[in-house]
Amino acid sequence: MITPSKIRAARGLLGLTQSTLAAAAGISAAALIAIERGQSDPRASTLKAIRHALEERGAYFSADGGLHERMQWRDPVPGPELRRKVLAGLNDARTARNRPLLVDPLEDE
Repeated sequence: MITPSKIRAARGLLGLTQSTLAAAAGISAAALIAIERGQSDPRASTLKAIRHALEERGAYFSADGGLHERMQWRDPVPGPELRRKVLAGLNDARTARNRPLLVDPLEDE
């Protein structure tokens, strides 16, 4: 399940305000604030709605529990070799800045 710290991190990564994320998830801003602070015990359906809203906006939660940002490719989409090289370079820079890594959504398919 998604944790309060992952919600805050993903929201920050995507540049979303609490009220924007709350509206997208169909909950009140006060409820989201309480969840992010760990002051409430939300239902699984509420956490699922928050996660879905974050994923729709570009967050990617990997099976190992990591938080990543999906890369958006413009047309024409480069081939797999070039995509891997670009992502490797970007992720090296992001690692140096202690930022979440980028994920190529085409590799997930």
